[in-house]
Amino acid sequence: MIHLRQRRAKVIAAVLAVAALAQLPVVWAASTLGVPAWITVTCGALVSLPFMGQLLRSPWDHRPRSRLHKYLVMWPFYTWWTFCLVFTAHAVAALSVAAVTPLPTPTALLVCFPLAGLWTLRALRPRPRVTRMSILIENLPQAFEGFRIVHLSDLHCGPFTPRARVAHWVRRANALKADLAVVTGDLITSGTDHVEDVAMALGGLKAPFGAFGCLGNHDYFGTDGTVGPALEAQGVRVLSNRGVLLRRPGGTLYLAGVDDNWSERDDLGRALRDRPARVPTVLLAHDPALFPPASQAGVDLVLSGHTHGGQFAVPWLVRRFNLARLMTPFSSGLYRLGRTTLFVNHGLGTSGPPIRLGARPELALITLVRARHSTAASFADAAHTDLARQSSA
Repeated sequence: MIHLRQRRAKVIAAVLAVAALAQLPVVWAASTLGVPAWITVTCGALVSLPFMGQLLRSPWDHRPRSRLHKYLVMWPFYTWWTFCLVFTAHAVAALSVAAVTPLPTPTALLVCFPLAGLWTLRALRPRPRVTRMSILIENLPQAFEGFRIVHLSDLHCGPFTPRARVAHWVRRANALKADLAVVTGDLITSGTDHVEDVAMALGGLKAPFGAFGCLGNHDYFGTDGTVGPALEAQGVRVLSNRGVLLRRPGGTLYLAGVDDNWSERDDLGRALRDRPARVPTVLLAHDPALFPPASQAGVDLVLSGHTHGGQFAVPWLVRRFNLARLMTPFSSGLYRLGRTTLFVNHGLGTSGPPIRLGARPELALITLVRARHSTAASFADAAHTDLARQSSA
C-alpha cells in the first residue's frame, strides 16, 4: 500500500511539474511580443488552478463527473496545457532560427508559427506503427509454435478519440490476421459517455481464439464499473483476476488477466489459481508494475500498457528519455526478468493533452516461438533483436 501511494505521488508530482514548466516558454514568448508577463501568468493560473486543486484533493476519486465540471475544469486545463506544449515547440524552433539567421527573435517567432501549426496537426493525429516481434517461450507446445497475438492498449476513447477512430484501429488489427486479439486497459478516459462506443468498436475484433482484455485505472474513473460488462456484451472477454485455457490438438496455453492495481482490485494469485502445472502463461496486466511479481509467479509473457511510452519522449531515444521514466523503469518495449518477458505497448490514445511527441502510438503483433535454449541471456537477446525489426504500416 505504501509503495502504491508513493507511485501515485510521483504521478501527481510529474503532472504538476510538467504543467507548470510548460507555461514558462509561453510567458517568455508573450513577453518578447510585448505582452506583460503578469497577464500570461494570471491566465494560466485561472485555467490551471481548479484542475490542479482537484488533483491534489482527490486524485483517484472515481465518482462520475458532471458535464459542467468537464467544461469548466477539465477541458480548459487540457486546452491550455496543449497550447503551452505546442508553444514550447514553437519557441524552440524560433530560437533555433534566430540563432542561425539574422532575424530578431520576435520575427523568428512569427516565421515559425506555420511550422508549429503543421507540427500540431501531426502531434494530434500521429499514425500508429505496427511493431512486430517474436518472443521465446520456455516449454511452448509445438502446437502453439508461431501463435500470433495482436496487442492493443490505452485507446482512451473519449472527446479526443471518437468511436470511428477506435473502429479504424480495430480494422488495422484485424488485417494482421492474428490468432488472438488482446487489449490491456484504459479503453476510455473517464465517465460513462463513451463506454458503449468503445465496447461496440472493440466488438469488431476478430481472431480465431477470440478477443480478450483487462481493465486499467481510467476504466474506473467515473464509470460505475460499466466498462467490463459493456465489453462482455460485445463479445470481448474481460479477464479480471482470472484465466482461461487456450487449446489446440497437442498443446495448451494459459491466458490470464488482472484487474486494475491503482484502485487495488488486482489479485495475481487468483488470476493464476487455475493454471495447470508447466503450462506456458501469458498475462494481461495494464500496469507494468506487476511485472516483478508476475515473474516470481512463473509467468512467461506479460503484456502491458499504461505508460504511453511517456507520450512525450526524445525521438529515436524513446526507451531512455520519456516522461514515464519518472514513474517506472518499465516504460517502453521489451524487458526480461528471469524466464519472464514483459512488453510495454505505447498504446494508441492519449491522456491529458491530446498530443504525442516522440512516443508514436502502436499496434503490436507478437509471435510466440519455442525456446531452444534455457539461458536468460538468450531470451533477452532474441527479444530485443526482434523488437528492433519493427515496421510501420
